[in-house]
Amino acid sequence: MAEMGIGTAVLSLPAGLPAGPVGPQNREAARHFNEHAAEICREHPGKFGFFACLPNLKDTDGALAEIGHALDYLKAWGIAMSSSYGEAADAKYIGDDMFDSVWEELDRRAAVVFLHGNQIPSSTPYPHPFLGIPVTEVPNETFKAAAHLVVTGKKRRFPNVKIILAHLGGSTPFLAPRVAVLSRHMGCTLSHEEIVEDFKTFYYDLALGSHEITLTAMRAFVGEDRLLFGTDFPAVSIEMAGWYTRNADAFFSDDRDALQKVMYQNARSRARPRSCAKSREISPDGGTAEPEPGMLLRDTGAFWIRLTLLLKRRSGKIDVHHHNFPNMPWTPEKSIAAMDELGIEMAILSLPDGWPGAVAYNRKTAQICNEHPDRFGFSASLPDLRQTEAAAKQLIYALDELHANAVSMSSSYGDGPHASQPARVWEELDRRAAVVFLHGAQTPSYDAQPSPLLGVPVTEVSPYKNQRYVKPVFCDGAHEHKYPNVKIVLAHLGGNTIWLAPRAAVLWS
Repeated sequence: MAEMGIGTAVLSLPAGLPAGPVGPQNREAARHFNEHAAEICREHPGKFGFFACLPNLKDTDGALAEIGHALDYLKAWGIAMSSSYGEAADAKYIGDDMFDSVWEELDRRAAVVFLHGNQIPSSTPYPHPFLGIPVTEVPNETFKAAAHLVVTGKKRRFPNVKIILAHLGGSTPFLAPRVAVLSRHMGCTLSHEEIVEDFKTFYYDLALGSHEITLTAMRAFVGEDRLLFGTDFPAVSIEMAGWYTRNADAFFSDDRDALQKVMYQNARSRARPRSCAKSREISPDGGTAEPEPGMLLRDTGAFWIRLTLLLKRRSGKIDVHHHNFPNMPWTPEKSIAAMDELGIEMAILSLPDGWPGAVAYNRKTAQICNEHPDRFGFSASLPDLRQTEAAAKQLIYALDELHANAVSMSSSYGDGPHASQPARVWEELDRRAAVVFLHGAQTPSYDAQPSPLLGVPVTEVSPYKNQRYVKPVFCDGAHEHKYPNVKIVLAHLGGNTIWLAPRAAVLWS
């Protein structure tokens, strides 16, 4: 804290702790941490505050009792909560109705809640050791929990709770527009605009997220008033925390008022439960002044063909358009009518990911393209890439004989814990300088889903799995530059790939 010019840190346990089932031991563990944290704060006045942990939230009586004890007697600055409680398919996300009594009490108290993605790994395996829990699981869990609160109306129902999302909300800001549209399609009664606006009512801490890419987006999304400085220390090293902090300082260097808001004023005036002063005071010359008490957030048809990919507008610009299952059974004429209405000149056809019958599909689609040569191209489907020889044979046939424009690949092949990375047909793709269209697998996670309003297309397909599986063979040094000629197009703005790139850059190292 002295090295980084931080006056006061807020202590909290890692998400998911105290671990264990509902019962006396779990309650005792939460009480023990909170008493210990309060003792540290008393011994170091002005240097520390703390967010109290709760017992397993399924123990609502125990959680309510601990909220009262922590806030009234221990003077906790807020409550730390996990994105979900329980394991795998038995997990319940924090917007579940069974937790309403907890939210009612927090709303009555206008409490601060610090929400962190759960540390529990997905049942689907990681594509690579460099893509473990902190890189791929935690950010998506934060997003699921925040989105659950929004689409179920809980964020509006309990407006007095100030919720801080860890790590710039995980992937929440980047995927908010996707939730706004697809959740409405799945039955959410809120309008598109209401959903997006509710996402803007969260506070977002900067830990593991400060970079020009993300801060530019956050400035447009919520502005500086809802950004709070954070480092994630000691879960990360001082060097890692320093890299992110320097990024934030550099980004706001031309706007001293914004820098002060993010570094301490927002924490002091908006996201604080009681008294808390400055976290990082910025001196008039732009340097860091002597730290004063403040808030560092956290110490610790016959053919289901759909339009997709590189759709060329008459203006000459490249655009992206998806024509999904509501328009089944599909016919070329349906797409041509839609294309004319939208001003689209040419569309590239592809199958939904993981759909069987690659050989028949490729032949039929090539025939459609021959019948409408100025309107359609296609991205060839491949057999299950675990069948390497069959996949390579179909790849060569589709590109050489059928003149496919690209090759479609799914993020993974197989289900649940048996899913795997694509087999290595990359040598042939690289030799041909081929275009690959990568789409997140349609297979749902075997873990719990927050709500029917947040189904596979919202939380599992491209938002999450593109980020987890993008260019898996490029993740280690041995393959980093091995296939540079493959042009990879990521569906749906890459899911949350762009948003989490700065996080991956540091945690991989």
